[in-house]
Amino acid sequence: MECKFEEILVHPNRLVIPTNLLASEEGVKRFVQEIEKMITRKQSTVRAGEPPYRPEVRFLVWPDGLRPYHLSYPALQSAGIKQKRQTIKELIKKIIKKIVKH
Repeated sequence: MECKFEEILVHPNRLVIPTNLLASEEGVKRFVQEIEKMITRKQSTVRAGEPPYRPEVRFLVWPDGLRPYHLSYPALQSAGIKQKRQTIKELIKKIIKKIVKH
């Protein structure tokens, strides 16, 4: 998930969640339901005998995306969905470090 100023962009299907939707209880509920649907769809692709899919939502937080991050993170946390956060600055440092190694 990319947290930007006015929206959250949910990958891989590029679902756009406007930040103002997360300002209401009903909007937060819809947001969590959409994420749970994505997890359920992914879980349905696991074949018999394989370990279950272990979902983890990763947040990529742009400098202007703190508000949508702070609105969405607690909603997913209360739904029991595992999460990680990474800022753009951290991501760029990680990429540069990999490039320098090679």
